[in-house]
Amino acid sequence: MRCFAGAEFLPQKGQATGWRGAAPAEAVEITLGGGFSQGFGSFSENGTRVKDVASSGNTLQLGVGYRLNPHLMLGGYVEGALYRPAHGSFGDRRNWAAAAGVQAQLHTLPFSRFDPWFGAGTGWRGYWMVDDADGTTAMQGVDLARLQAGVDIHFTESLMVSPTVGLTFTAFLAEKHADQSSYHEVNDPSPMTFLSIGTMGRFDIGGKTIRPGRATSRTESGSALY
Repeated sequence: MRCFAGAEFLPQKGQATGWRGAAPAEAVEITLGGGFSQGFGSFSENGTRVKDVASSGNTLQLGVGYRLNPHLMLGGYVEGALYRPAHGSFGDRRNWAAAAGVQAQLHTLPFSRFDPWFGAGTGWRGYWMVDDADGTTAMQGVDLARLQAGVDIHFTESLMVSPTVGLTFTAFLAEKHADQSSYHEVNDPSPMTFLSIGTMGRFDIGGKTIRPGRATSRTESGSALY
């Protein structure tokens, strides 16, 4: 056991290394999540409504970022979703969505076991309505605002699991119908909304472990003081 002036005792190699009121900093952060997704609204003013072509579905999200300090993460995300058709079955109709962009997340209580956080991002989104009989209609647009909130539950210093809820506001700007060879501009695009509810895992690689009053290197199992 090593003692440093003004600090608590730090564990020796081999001691339990679970979560002890710590938060990551200067670390690569990977997030993986998924869950329920539902679209609301119309693709354009007086145009096709989401509920006319798709029901609810499931989404999968992957994020990679840099945990600048215990409170702030900056990074990017990719996302995919599969929606049930409003009519018929997966055998003849499918609705797909994909998205990619940049995001930031703010952690409000990073040193607590339960850490509420809020995220905001923006990026590209595509949507495909596949009908085996009529062909595929494709939409391309922009996620004007991708908002998320969750509560990280710490299991170790580098592993957290979080229930999440998100709202994404999207405007589709270009479309291509099955009988068309190229995209054309959407007339009167109408912002629509995607709701997501699910669970996300968060894993930090490298960097430092921050505790109130001190920071320890992850690579030395908490045995160095900076």
